[in-house]
Amino acid sequence: MKRFCLGFDLCEAYSQLSYYDEEKNSPESVSQSVNQETYLLPNIVFYGEDTDQFYIGYEAQARRFEQKGQVIEHIVANVESISGHLLGGRPYSNKDLFFVLMDGYINEFLGRYPEAEIAKLVVAVYEYRKGLFRVLKEWAEHYGLSEEQFEICSHSNSYLHYVFHQSEDIRRNSVALFDYSSAGLDYYRIDVSKKNQVRMIQIVHKDYSASMPYSMAEEGGDTLDMKFAKIAKGEMDKTYISAVYLTGIGFADEWMKESLSSMYGGRRVFMGQNIYTKGACYAAYSGSTTIEQDYMIRSDEMIPFDIGIYLDEEKRQFVPIALGCTEWYNMRGSIEIFLDDTRKLEMVYRDRIKNQLAREIIEINGLPKRPPKTTKLSLSVECYNERQGAIVIRDLGFGKLYPTTNKVYRKEFLVEQEEIN
Repeated sequence: MKRFCLGFDLCEAYSQLSYYDEEKNSPESVSQSVNQETYLLPNIVFYGEDTDQFYIGYEAQARRFEQKGQVIEHIVANVESISGHLLGGRPYSNKDLFFVLMDGYINEFLGRYPEAEIAKLVVAVYEYRKGLFRVLKEWAEHYGLSEEQFEICSHSNSYLHYVFHQSEDIRRNSVALFDYSSAGLDYYRIDVSKKNQVRMIQIVHKDYSASMPYSMAEEGGDTLDMKFAKIAKGEMDKTYISAVYLTGIGFADEWMKESLSSMYGGRRVFMGQNIYTKGACYAAYSGSTTIEQDYMIRSDEMIPFDIGIYLDEEKRQFVPIALGCTEWYNMRGSIEIFLDDTRKLEMVYRDRIKNQLAREIIEINGLPKRPPKTTKLSLSVECYNERQGAIVIRDLGFGKLYPTTNKVYRKEFLVEQEEIN
């Protein structure tokens, strides 16, 4: 049985899929069998009335002109909408059609190999959308993937994984990425430094979509070239940059002349459409969306704190509940503890970048009086965004002897973060 580590870049108009080739020791992009000239997979579904079947991607594009039926577009954009479609006399929600799309792309690839299965799948997305994340997790459960087999990460994090799997001379200084997609122009920069014996990675993100919307790419020409040249030069002048990556369908046409020259000057410049899918694939192969533990990562999406408790008053032993320096929506964890003769817990917020500790005492009221070591508690962390979350404490009791009260306590927390420039 062949087990695959897969990276999936999910955007609104197109998706991309890659698998880790252990013989080549690198990710390989996957094209759809009906169109092997491109790795961009259109996010559309066609329902054929004559065949009573669904078709996806390029096959859907072809079938829409060959037989009677209905084409459904904007599937990713509308996945949270409660509206639906009546196809073949049966109702389908937008979520149903999203499942059809994801099933289709994954099944088509796995079907090329006998008894193939997924070892791990990492999906990279442009931005956090609560409804999209919920549906993605529902799809993973529907497909039979466990929590260990499935993760979601950001474009910036998948870009980070991609860069850190290239030769070290690429990141001798900072590494820049311009992404010109249907959403507009985004700029990412990876800075690596060392502070107080801690190796740090800072991911800077700037949205230039207002200055360079995708509509400008459709027009092309010297105006677009000069506009991008000004933006690129402005960013190149701010710090030492070893390499620049260009990705996105906005760079597909050959309109860059002046702007390209502004990015050279001792720098290496790369252009490609598969950075995010390959970065997600590297993360899947490594088994985690977190870069090596000896790096502290700072970005707009990541919480720089470990959250835990102190056990043993004398030894002051820190026991983590959830580790930081990961995207807030991936920051999770839980532990179980037994209380002694106290109803107080000392929570600890450990800043991994500044190497500072903040402490807070939580008093748990309302539990029945029990002998020491017979009150079992579950402690977990939930994050609402990159700054806010809650520590959730649940009374588990102690078997039949001291049954649980089912009480749940929540302690909100707020993480102060400095602005990243």
